Amino acid sequence: MLKKIVLKNYRNISNLEIEVGETGNLIIGDNGIGKTNFAESIFYSVYGKPFRTSGSIDDFIGPEYNFSSVLTKWGNGEILEVSTQRSMEKKITRNFKLNAKKVSTKLLPNKFPVLVFAPNTVDIINGEPVLRRDELDNFLAIIFSEYREELDRYKNLLKNKNATLKMLSEGKGGIDTLEFWNKGLAKSGNYLNSKRRWLLAYFNSILESTQKSTGFYNFKEKERELLIVFNPSIQAIEENYEATFFKKLQDNMQKEIIVGKSLYGPQKDDFSILLDGKELRFFGSRGQQRIAALLLKIAQYQIVKKELGVSPVLILDDIMSELDFGNRTKTGQFLLTEKMQFFITSADKNEIPTNILQNSINLPAFL
Repeated sequence: MLKKIVLKNYRNISNLEIEVGETGNLIIGDNGIGKTNFAESIFYSVYGKPFRTSGSIDDFIGPEYNFSSVLTKWGNGEILEVSTQRSMEKKITRNFKLNAKKVSTKLLPNKFPVLVFAPNTVDIINGEPVLRRDELDNFLAIIFSEYREELDRYKNLLKNKNATLKMLSEGKGGIDTLEFWNKGLAKSGNYLNSKRRWLLAYFNSILESTQKSTGFYNFKEKERELLIVFNPSIQAIEENYEATFFKKLQDNMQKEIIVGKSLYGPQKDDFSILLDGKELRFFGSRGQQRIAALLLKIAQYQIVKKELGVSPVLILDDIMSELDFGNRTKTGQFLLTEKMQFFITSADKNEIPTNILQNSINLPAFL
């Protein structure tokens, strides 16, 4: 559980030291004052990146000095700190410390899990496949500390293979090299495929109960079915995935040489989200898509709590603006019933349901 946040020259927040509530925390105010920057700083302290698009690390340094600092104190007494420094030569350096000792960000997500629902989270539902793959991979890296390492290994193998394919397409090099890369991709891809299948099956096993506990998608007293369907690039029984993947690559060497890049594997995976058998990406309203994305985040919360034995911090950036009154109230009721530690940002106090207002702490110090 997060206890305290200390910011110095972080984006447009020059100086802030604030203790936060154990459950609901509200950041309400006009646009441009730093609401999302404050919420983002929590995420940044753990993951070392923003949950929205940012041009460079330099963007995390505010206007007053050539450095910024984000410090978060947690209920177990541990302290995370990330400092970003700009030198005279405008070189940017960044350091992460856990209890005053340098640490890799790869070790932090499953120790201090933070989940985010932001305006762009709905892109998981209606966006490009790469966004859904990234969502799977980022979450799996929270549950399995070795997942990020294996994903990086796969990407490196893929990069090397694509370089080889490009050379071969230009008539350079020998084709025998491809078998080496294909074996590596099949082995590494087998791990990624196994974990992705595990996670999507896990989602489906709890989405029904999550729907009922939130009350979302009720229609004339009938529960509507939300289902996730995995669409892997390699169609194979899980036990035979590595061999099937390797054979697919070997059988299609000439095809890949012609196009100059790899055409098969986990980098082409996708998944669909169905509501009553219809894909939400194409047939769902914006409101239905937003609720589905929120249900996925709630399911992630439940999985982290069960698998890691720790309750993640939940950041809800501008969540209420596209929900109707009924679903705002249901969201608030669920958050309070589950006793989650959450942070809600909003430009309009009237969008926040009464049950949240009455049971949360306002964080006005930097407004």
